[in-house]
Amino acid sequence: LLVNGEVQFNYQYAVSELLVVEAGSGFTYKYPVTDFWFDYDYDADARDVKTQPTFMLGIKVFPDEDAYDDGSYFGLQMNHRQYASTVTLNSNYSTLKMEDSKSFLDFGFLYGYHMLAWGDDLVIDYYLGLALRTVFREQPESTYSTDPTQSEYEIVSYEDKTVALLLVIKVGYNF
Repeated sequence: LLVNGEVQFNYQYAVSELLVVEAGSGFTYKYPVTDFWFDYDYDADARDVKTQPTFMLGIKVFPDEDAYDDGSYFGLQMNHRQYASTVTLNSNYSTLKMEDSKSFLDFGFLYGYHMLAWGDDLVIDYYLGLALRTVFREQPESTYSTDPTQSEYEIVSYEDKTVALLLVIKVGYNF
């Protein structure tokens, strides 16, 4: 939540004592990692952050444990997060509003542990995993001219694949 600017609500269903399916949806509001670690390729006069959808699907297998009790598991997960904003730029003595977006699509393998607390009402689930991450990026890019006041912008799309380390702690309520 704090690291990746995402609020997601998940539902888990124990198909059997060894198998759990999970689905979730929510929204993103800002991607603080980009703001903290990276510079934008353009100088925006203003940024209007938009909420965007997020969703996930997962399967957990409890090899030696009971899915209804404390136990470790292996899992597969697909997660999608999207971030977007409208940026205000100055170009040729005019003001432009352009879209800037970034989305992540992860397919991951997990190893985790979930435990029940406070009379089996509270679920604490934490896992570590590796994922194949595809990053889609659309952002304004300046087409420089010799006169800096005459720069123009166009939307440029990028796609990149990488490996991601997943480290997640989830807290939930049994009902």
